[in-house]
Amino acid sequence: MITPLLLAAALTFAPWPVLAEDMLFDQLQQLQGKTRVDRNLFVSNVMQLTDAEAKNFWPVYVTYLEGLEQINRNFSEIIQSYAFALRSNSFTEDTAKQLTDKFLAAQEGEIKLRKSYAVNLAKVVPGKTVARALQLENKIRAVAWYGLASQIPLVKQ
Repeated sequence: MITPLLLAAALTFAPWPVLAEDMLFDQLQQLQGKTRVDRNLFVSNVMQLTDAEAKNFWPVYVTYLEGLEQINRNFSEIIQSYAFALRSNSFTEDTAKQLTDKFLAAQEGEIKLRKSYAVNLAKVVPGKTVARALQLENKIRAVAWYGLASQIPLVKQ
């Protein structure tokens, strides 16, 4: 079974000092394939699905992950824009507003995706399995966000 620490390492982004746009993109591309395999193994171990549940669960989960990849690209673009603005000393009030709006829109997109995921799962697996899957996704996302939050400096006043 994959440990939470290994999962955290696989889901986090590059350390802040090397958040250059090209490096971030390359690292995300490299992690994408490995992360999906590790994530699927982790989810499989934690979910403990019956064969019948697994047959119905995985197609819905794969669709969810495809949507999540786009959400992650949106967040990555926001982080890259933030890093560029900080490095170039061009973080203005307008930049702050634009990035805040984009960030909130990306969060809304993630919530919308999760709702769709829950609805689609509820069509094919029992309610407790849906609840467990959502709990697990919350935990996975929390680990990823914690890794990011610990590496990205706050906006200076």
